[in-house]
Amino acid sequence: MGLCHSEHELPPHYQIFGVSPLSQCASTSCRSCPGDPFACEYCSTYMLPGKTCAAEGLGYPLGCRKFSPHVQRQCSICDPGYYLTLDRQCVLLCPYGNTICGQHCLPSTLIPPGFSCPHWPMAMFTPPHPGMGPDPTGPDPAEHLNCSAGRCFACHPSCGKCAGPRESDCVTCANNNHVVVPYQEIFVPMAPKTSGYSIGTCQERCPAGHVRMTPGGANGPGRCIKCPNNCLECDPANPARCTRCHMGTFMMPDGSCGRTCPMIGHTYVAEGGRCEPCSADCGTCVTGHPHLCLSCARPDMYVWRGRCVSTCPDGFFPHMQTRQCRPCPLGCNLCANSQWCARCDPDFVLQNGQCMQICSAPNHFYDHQSNSCQPCSPNCKGCWRSADNCIACPTGRMFLKNGHHGSCHVTCPAGSHPDSPTTCDTCWSDNCLSCPDLKHCTKCADGFYLTPKKQCVAKCPTSYFEKHSTGECVRCASTCMNCDGSALTTHCTSCPNGNVLLIRSADTNKGECLVGCPPMVATIGTVRWHDHCLVCPANCAACRVVTGPGGHPAHLGQNGLPVPQCTSCKMGYTLHNGTCI
Repeated sequence: MGLCHSEHELPPHYQIFGVSPLSQCASTSCRSCPGDPFACEYCSTYMLPGKTCAAEGLGYPLGCRKFSPHVQRQCSICDPGYYLTLDRQCVLLCPYGNTICGQHCLPSTLIPPGFSCPHWPMAMFTPPHPGMGPDPTGPDPAEHLNCSAGRCFACHPSCGKCAGPRESDCVTCANNNHVVVPYQEIFVPMAPKTSGYSIGTCQERCPAGHVRMTPGGANGPGRCIKCPNNCLECDPANPARCTRCHMGTFMMPDGSCGRTCPMIGHTYVAEGGRCEPCSADCGTCVTGHPHLCLSCARPDMYVWRGRCVSTCPDGFFPHMQTRQCRPCPLGCNLCANSQWCARCDPDFVLQNGQCMQICSAPNHFYDHQSNSCQPCSPNCKGCWRSADNCIACPTGRMFLKNGHHGSCHVTCPAGSHPDSPTTCDTCWSDNCLSCPDLKHCTKCADGFYLTPKKQCVAKCPTSYFEKHSTGECVRCASTCMNCDGSALTTHCTSCPNGNVLLIRSADTNKGECLVGCPPMVATIGTVRWHDHCLVCPANCAACRVVTGPGGHPAHLGQNGLPVPQCTSCKMGYTLHNGTCI
């Protein structure tokens, strides 16, 4: 036995592993550990070696300043009096065999003859200046960040351009499919203007809490930009706006991640873990239902059946203390409170402020067609206007309310739930056929699907698919962002930020989500196209996407994706017009 949670209700260091039971990240400071509880990808504190997290309240190592502490274990820069080593640790004394070069300790063998450390642009740690970018009209200072006095450091093989000899000193990557994960952002005062750069390691994808920016196009050189605090994923078009918060925090309307939803005017909606504003009329609203008001925004309005109205309808009066429309006494059509009536329904007569039934015989009602008193149905214990419109039920029957009157049943019917041992109340949503209480549904109407939060929706939220046979939203495989009709890892239709979708055939848009695009799949070559990895046609060793005017693909498959053309063939095949025969 156990408790059931939606993803954003998990305790902070717990994680969903596919369809497995609730699993706990090994570190209590870990906020995301997909696939392995001992390999954290995002810490609430800061990252340690071995993908573990520092304990709460533990400060950084002496002298160390971190640029992305939640995902990186090394230092970005050092405090005055400390030196940054080759592996980005801050030390008071340089190791044996190292030379002090500005505020860096570098192996002497890496410093070229004649290199002038004091004139190296990276010699001193320079604070970042947000908003500064390279001058598009002048020479690129990135060509000279690793140089001084006409001598230059050799870049690490993973770097295209670099600012120094470290693996973490890349400015661009040698592999265009890789991205720069920054350890430092700098500005460089070099003619003709000051230019800003990110410097870091080259990796296949951005770590959690970062988003890939590709100024050169989807397949061009890219770098990772930090998302806001407590954010695992953010919008590439606006990195300041979060699209997924880490466990234990909630998405605010402004795109930030907060510990709790604002108390007034917002509600937590489980799908996506968002704090959404209540509808404009509402002051507060029901959890998960922004349009069902609990109170009104305007002081001159009243809540009636989840809506805010300026005037209560017939049969209800405005209750000043609660600002709600409350029902008048039985048979009363107009009242100012629950004790005194001013006008009665047609089947009642007004006597001293009270509405009395015309028919005084027990269990009878006044029938306007026959102008006589008629008996109520045996199912009722008193009725109004018709034999089956009950105002109470015999012992052993459940009363389904509709104002003061309703119907009597052996058990609560579809679309209602027990409100007390003797009464039923209708479910809040018209799309719900069965509900244990006001807020949760257990079965939805046709065309609607039950979410893990027990709500009925026409379309399942991100990372879930519609299972038509059961009417439920079922979670996709843990590797998928979205999927099509199955929880298999081969049925992904989109991938988490930074991953690519491997498509094996031109007649399907379903595939597998991978960290990077492999060069070969079952001896067949591949080519990357934006966030897709396309398998080459049969017998190709390598292929490319041919583009026409405007960079649009020249050939599209049934799935709307480019059909690659072969550039080389497997042994025994000949290249002819882009195919291998």
